[in-house]
Amino acid sequence: MISPFLTAPERQGYQQVPATLSETDLCLHFHLTATDGNRLGCAVQLGLVRLMGYLLEDWFEQVPPPVAALFGQQLGIAPDALATYGERAATRSEHL
Repeated sequence: MISPFLTAPERQGYQQVPATLSETDLCLHFHLTATDGNRLGCAVQLGLVRLMGYLLEDWFEQVPPPVAALFGQQLGIAPDALATYGERAATRSEHL
């Protein structure tokens, strides 16, 4: 007999948003980034994931100008701020 990959409680943990979160989890996963470039970069990532279902490794080099312009308009950020996205080495990998 084949045993399930996850136990019922483990599976439930992946099917529900936790009702309570630690202060560490709140800071680590829900802290909004401060710079305009990073805010714009996060928005573009979300849009690309919604469009494609995944995020290309080199997405940053492929952002169509109208995408950056539309998100920039919605966020009140100049589209060229995207050029500063990920100045900190780990930013691009930590956002997703």
